[in-house]
Amino acid sequence: CLRASHLLMAWKTCIKTRDDAVSAQIYQLLVSILPSLSDELAVPLIRAVHESLVQQSLDKGEDHFLKVSQFCSTIAEKFWDPEGKTIPDNESFEGMDNKTRNEILSLLWAVLTHKDALTLKTYMNIERFTFAEIGRQQDEVAEIMREKFLVQCKEVLGNRREELADETHALHMCQLTKSVLEGYDRTDMETYAQGSGGFAEMLYEELVAYLKRRSK
Repeated sequence: CLRASHLLMAWKTCIKTRDDAVSAQIYQLLVSILPSLSDELAVPLIRAVHESLVQQSLDKGEDHFLKVSQFCSTIAEKFWDPEGKTIPDNESFEGMDNKTRNEILSLLWAVLTHKDALTLKTYMNIERFTFAEIGRQQDEVAEIMREKFLVQCKEVLGNRREELADETHALHMCQLTKSVLEGYDRTDMETYAQGSGGFAEMLYEELVAYLKRRSK
């Protein structure tokens, strides 16, 4: 009987091994069974992957950003189905339980907003899939994730101090914010921008500040 502990052990093996081929096989295996897993099995696994994004190896001080991003890229490639025709419903991303989809999209977003995200060769795969999913209309998970991601964007832009600004990451967050907003239809986007505590003004101010810093 498959248990959450078995899946967590597989992920731990993945992040500990130095053999890329072994890691790739584990990514493929875990991702291939995701649609068949219940929330009780899938959610602990995805949360463990998410947690390892920020955890450091005590003995070597290494993070696991690259392996987490490769896992996310495997998800993006496995479930990318822009026409909605090539993947059976019971094997599709939309066919998963909402809690599992929420956790996966949160994980993908954590990778996209990481300070080193733009260095990834797989970045475009992850970005394309993530925004395709959160751009779905009349979809409960997409609506929840869009709002969650915009709140995070607002917090990052609102807390940024000029003297500590990472220019590349600042611009990247502005671009991600724009992409999230594009997931709304025009009316909903205008409603959100007007009623979000000055979010539109904050985004504009960050862009102006960025241009000023660039001109110095």
